[in-house]
Amino acid sequence: MKQLTSYTIIFLVIIALFLFSTEMVSAQTNLQDSINYQLLLFENYRNNSLKIKRPYFSNELIDFYKLNAFYPIWYNKGNFNEAAYELLEIIKNIEQEGLNPNLYRYNYLKKNLSNDELNIEDKALTEIVLSNSYLLLASHFTNGLLSPETYERNWDSIKYIIDLDNFLKNVSKENEIRASLYSLLPQTENYLKLRKKLNSYKTIAENGGFQDVDLGRVVDKGMRGYDIKQIKLRLKQTDDFNGDINIQFDEQLHRAVINFQKREGLIPDGIVGKDTEIALNKDIDKKLKQITINMERMRWLPQKLGDIYIFVNIADYKLNVVEEQKNVMDMKVIVGKEQRSTPVFSDEINHLVINPAWNLPRSIAVEDKLPIIKENIDYLTNYNYKVLKISEGKFEEVDPKEIDWEGIDKENFNYYLKQEPGPNNALGRIKFMFPNKYSVYLHDTPQKELFNKTERSFSSGCIRLEDPFKLAEYILKKNDLWEPDKIENILTSQEETKIDLPKEIPIHIIYMTSWVNDKNQLQFRDDIYNRDKKLMKAYYTQKEGRYE
Repeated sequence: MKQLTSYTIIFLVIIALFLFSTEMVSAQTNLQDSINYQLLLFENYRNNSLKIKRPYFSNELIDFYKLNAFYPIWYNKGNFNEAAYELLEIIKNIEQEGLNPNLYRYNYLKKNLSNDELNIEDKALTEIVLSNSYLLLASHFTNGLLSPETYERNWDSIKYIIDLDNFLKNVSKENEIRASLYSLLPQTENYLKLRKKLNSYKTIAENGGFQDVDLGRVVDKGMRGYDIKQIKLRLKQTDDFNGDINIQFDEQLHRAVINFQKREGLIPDGIVGKDTEIALNKDIDKKLKQITINMERMRWLPQKLGDIYIFVNIADYKLNVVEEQKNVMDMKVIVGKEQRSTPVFSDEINHLVINPAWNLPRSIAVEDKLPIIKENIDYLTNYNYKVLKISEGKFEEVDPKEIDWEGIDKENFNYYLKQEPGPNNALGRIKFMFPNKYSVYLHDTPQKELFNKTERSFSSGCIRLEDPFKLAEYILKKNDLWEPDKIENILTSQEETKIDLPKEIPIHIIYMTSWVNDKNQLQFRDDIYNRDKKLMKAYYTQKEGRYE
């Protein structure tokens, strides 16, 4: 047989490349047609008529693929591309963020991406599911898995709109999958630290959970017993204790117990009594869920908190001032009682009022003050209240002794109560204003003794401050308005005085029952408004491929 000439070889190679290219183009066209067809099915048929459940973002995907001529973005050159496998890997490890891989159809994608014999229909469906899972992740990273307004009373969140076209285009760029998604997660140190603690606690769970502590007695420094060894083993698991494991309640264990009690929001007396024993024996699974739902709450917060901002954690009864991600001030606060819970929202402090008057909301006037007035009419005079009524469109003061209070109830209460500035004013000597639909603000209080209590939910929704003038000094200095002599003169005058801020200060009022403090210590607090259980139930019952 004659040897082929070099020209003949070149010609055959060109023909082979042409046929291969033609086949590739034909396959690509067929895939585009199949993507179009599958999207039409999602658009026009119910789930029980479809091969897979309709994607959550089906409407957005229809619009996107139409604009791009149904060209696949996860599949090219006859195979699923690197971006598809990178997304699969992200979904596989998504539990690190406290999310469930099955929400993003992990098993379906893993099966299809490892199958070299997929037919054209399954390739198209896999392409669509990949895009939908990518957008679900983007949405959950940006705004959380759940809608907070549905599960948290008085939680006012900010929704961020995802640029779908831009995000889907990013998947075709090298190394853009992970970067584009993870840029949407909270970038605060608190979130990153809490994620790390979540995975540390998962390791404890995988190794059998927390050491049981069975006391049957109160134990304190200087005592001995096998139960004390149990305490040491338990506290060693969470890095509270790092000394010798023996039966002696020594000084090192005493300090470790105090540290643990502080982390749990207990009275830090170093004695292991009933409350501390209960905290030591809390189930690891519940702890994991508590951490997870608080990571979710962090995803509900604004993406940019501000270079300088005020953080009030209702569940911790604490206010923090944060500057460049460092805590520069903290103080105790009093928050709303459960039936008048303090709402969760973000705003900006734009002015302060020194010697504030208090215009009582109708609910407080009727529910709280009316019964007191009926019992003792002198209460109004003793605490510097005025009774007002609208007459010809203007407020007019009424002599309270001329009112038949016994005939007044919540149905016919047509008066307004105003407490004038003074030492007995419920708002104290200063308030910090950030106008909002809840009429909630920060303020002073004459009831300083309440700050000595561990649980401090006594207010009607507003937030009372332990040291309001310390906060005022900080805010006014940041705005070049701090003049101590002038402030003192205003206080002495007892005249209501407004101070506008040229630069507003962001404030975030939140509800967190687990977080990591600036000493890298994981914190837990009681669920004072009974929100955790409801949120956990909703969070852990979400179905595959969808979310609320």
